[in-house]
Amino acid sequence: MKILVTGAAGFIGMHTSLRLLKQGHEVVGLDNLNAYYDVRLKDYRLQQLQPFANFRFVKMDLADRESIEALFRYDWLDFVIYLKSFYMARHLFWIIDSSRTNFSEALLVVSICRIRVKKQFFKFLYR
Repeated sequence: MKILVTGAAGFIGMHTSLRLLKQGHEVVGLDNLNAYYDVRLKDYRLQQLQPFANFRFVKMDLADRESIEALFRYDWLDFVIYLKSFYMARHLFWIIDSSRTNFSEALLVVSICRIRVKKQFFKFLYR
């Protein structure tokens, strides 16, 4: 199966991708590699996945609708695992913005998946 894993450079996303790759699935790992965490750690995680011929990494922001639509247009996917999470703001002032970002990006992916993907699994991670 060809599976898209969002948040592939995160801890859960990398381990999910690694397991799928070891099972023989083709994995498209998507992450925007933002600097919320140390990017070197994200790079290290992606290095664990790069040796697999059935892995392809796409650096992309889920807020970029045109890029997401292009990805789904050219990559027929069997399954989407949505693990991307934007950590909830540490200050009350930013909670509404971060919640809106999480929701709008997930809604965009869901709306495209309804047409272009056979199955979806959504796990929203908020901290």
